[in-house]
Amino acid sequence: MLILVTGGAASGKSAFAEQLAAHRAHPRYYLATMSPEGAAAQEKIERHRSLRAGRGFRVIERERDLSSLELPADARTGTVLVEDLGNLVANELFSPEARSCPTEEDAVFAAQRAADGVFHLAGQCALLIAVTIESGLGAPAPSPETERYLQALGRTGCLVAAHADEVHVCTAGIPVCIKGGAR
Repeated sequence: MLILVTGGAASGKSAFAEQLAAHRAHPRYYLATMSPEGAAAQEKIERHRSLRAGRGFRVIERERDLSSLELPADARTGTVLVEDLGNLVANELFSPEARSCPTEEDAVFAAQRAADGVFHLAGQCALLIAVTIESGLGAPAPSPETERYLQALGRTGCLVAAHADEVHVCTAGIPVCIKGGAR
């Protein structure tokens, strides 16, 4: 089963996704996608680690290329929470091998890689919950690089939502089911 949770920044989507995972099968894995580059990122990663301590998750850290990740065998009966597709897409689009200014083709490729990684992992567990930030709700992108990122992020969300059993959108801390599940 695949569940997508989306919403704007600070909309409550991560808390809702964790709540969904907390009521699902063990073991529970938390797949963190943030790249640990820079002091701010390191600080945020440490904060996230401390927030999730004692919540029953085993943490896997993987920045990109989820299609080559093999989950532990016991995940077949468990739950995996992927946090989040925004970081994953950025890591795929702006990898060390990537061009400094990605093209539209690069954005399509990054979106497909991110979505394929989610589908690959979903095939290895009883439930995969993916969290993403909703793109396209704000002002125009300030640069071509940001525009390509938003294109890739939006495309990834659409690809994953099309295959998801449930899709929830969070606004102002309120989750609303927009596909599958109880509405």
